[in-house]
Amino acid sequence: MIQRRKVIIGTLGVAAAAATVGGSAPGPANAETTTAAGPEEKGGGPVTPVRLSVTPGTGSKTVSPSTPIVVTVRDGDLQSVAVTAGPAKIAGSVQADGTWRSTGKLAYGKTYRVVVTATDRSGAAKQETSSFTTVKPQHLIETTFRANAMSSLKKGQAYGAGQPVIIAFSRAVNKKAAEKAIEITTSPAVEGKFYWADGRTVHWRPARYWAGGTSVTVNVNLFGVRLGNGVYGEKNASTRFTIGRQLIAITDNKAHLTKVYINGKLVRTMKCSLGKGGSTTGANGQAWATGPSPTASTVTDRRLRSGRPSSASIPVHPLGGNSRRNTSTQTARLPAAAPHVQARARGGVPIVSRRGP
Repeated sequence: MIQRRKVIIGTLGVAAAAATVGGSAPGPANAETTTAAGPEEKGGGPVTPVRLSVTPGTGSKTVSPSTPIVVTVRDGDLQSVAVTAGPAKIAGSVQADGTWRSTGKLAYGKTYRVVVTATDRSGAAKQETSSFTTVKPQHLIETTFRANAMSSLKKGQAYGAGQPVIIAFSRAVNKKAAEKAIEITTSPAVEGKFYWADGRTVHWRPARYWAGGTSVTVNVNLFGVRLGNGVYGEKNASTRFTIGRQLIAITDNKAHLTKVYINGKLVRTMKCSLGKGGSTTGANGQAWATGPSPTASTVTDRRLRSGRPSSASIPVHPLGGNSRRNTSTQTARLPAAAPHVQARARGGVPIVSRRGP
């Protein structure tokens, strides 16, 4: 036994001497090879260190609260993830690809601590801690849905064939950022565009009148979205409505005739007058034209109306000029001179007024 020990010592001495010839012994090529003297896998080779990745990265200061927390583990197995902001805990779950993703809602202006525990192939545990802070906005934006300037667009109600989707923001916003946050889903699918009435009010309307029975769902996903310098969306908003029968009246001012169509079929032709002309001032100080210019007019034949008509006219702007196309739809094509339409709630009559030649 002693002789054997001498042989081993002698062998080590030769190895040490060989390492010192020509200078110092070289270091490891990378961090993964530094565990050669540590635990071994079942095959006898060194264990590859477990690698953890957490996003948002640690130390981030202006993270959007809509950004999910994602934890990825390589060369090991995820054991646990704990996300806290003071006493509050954020829930999450493991996805099909093996990553962990937060499902709980983050808040503005909070610091979150993420503690991840994983094990390598030998079963040895590794724990990492990171933290990040969500952005603290200077201003928060709210949204409301409007049927016109004086009434809200009520969820679940039926509206006329000329009804635009009107979204009002509580302050001026970046238009492109706001449009990207708006999702409009219709059945059947239609083409349409955005039109900005001002810096805080956007309309979306179809290229042509709504078909009767169309369902419309609007989602405004503003939470966590930067809408300007220090301006962010406070929360998401959604609504849905349907279109009643398509009831449209077209007035020819020169002929003094109004033709009424139901679902595309002419059902009545009657004489009409667009009045002397002039204007009046609305409740919010806006001017309403009442003359034979191409603005909305009212059909008063009660046999063609169902429900009480609205007293307000809604100009539906042509798809051109300063309007913007909804990125989720195809390019809409309209005649060069698109009419203005009066959208009436609860089966009322959309009116198209046209000047004579």
